Amino acid sequence: MTNWDDIRYFLALARNGTVSAAAKVLDVNHATVSRRIQSLEQSHGVLLFHRTPRGYALTEAAEAILPIAEKLEVQNLMLEERISGADSRMAGPLVLTLPHDLLNQLLLEDLCQFQADHPDISLRVLASSSLKDLANIEADVALRFTPEPPDLLTGIQFAQLEMGVYAHRSLVISNEVKAVLWSAEEQLPEWCDDLPKCSAGLRVDDLHAMFLAVKNGFGVARMPCWFVNAIGHPSVIQLPLRQTPSSWALWLLSRTDSRHIVRANKLKEFLRERLEEKRALFENPFPVQS
Repeated sequence: MTNWDDIRYFLALARNGTVSAAAKVLDVNHATVSRRIQSLEQSHGVLLFHRTPRGYALTEAAEAILPIAEKLEVQNLMLEERISGADSRMAGPLVLTLPHDLLNQLLLEDLCQFQADHPDISLRVLASSSLKDLANIEADVALRFTPEPPDLLTGIQFAQLEMGVYAHRSLVISNEVKAVLWSAEEQLPEWCDDLPKCSAGLRVDDLHAMFLAVKNGFGVARMPCWFVNAIGHPSVIQLPLRQTPSSWALWLLSRTDSRHIVRANKLKEFLRERLEEKRALFENPFPVQS
């Protein structure tokens, strides 16, 4: 194992015995643990764990390297303590990145409160939907909608991305309606099949523009429930149409090398609390069907 992350995943699974328990300790998705262990075994050409009905058991090869891995863990923690000493204070620069829709509709007021509560932290907010800014060390903490974050990032999944089809409450669905689509959608999407008569109308590349088109009665659109729920305009209603479950979710993420930065952890704790207060916004009023 030439990389500290390999040792972390190996030790977590060796100590906890199951992928789910190791994932909880590492603060990652259980699928990430399985994938990392499988990759580790394949890259070194050795079987480290026996898969049993009761969990993962160490092989002889794993038993042999376990004491060495534990010594490396101690040395790494000592090194991190020395290096991160300057980051053990509630002061200094801190960069958060999140989608601009999430910032504008849900968290801007909260982030202003965080800054007021911690005036010695210089908070910078990047409105972006790319994970590159986090991976390239341009940000310390990120909120992202993604099916699954890259392995180099750690974090928690907050909520599935629920979708709904919305229209102006005065729109007569039995008549022909126009669909407000994304600019990249060349064909009518599947959800249009559940409408009696539906044709392509306006195409946009911005979620707020899509909402305004529905609000002004232009047509119907499929939008994230959290966004429409957050705005809560009485003229926009959700239609009781079946929805294919989304594989996307909202993740609160950080780089593995920032987990000892106190101010970054404080921001993550703050965001978890505020998002938990808003959890109802992420729920779909209608059951999701496959």
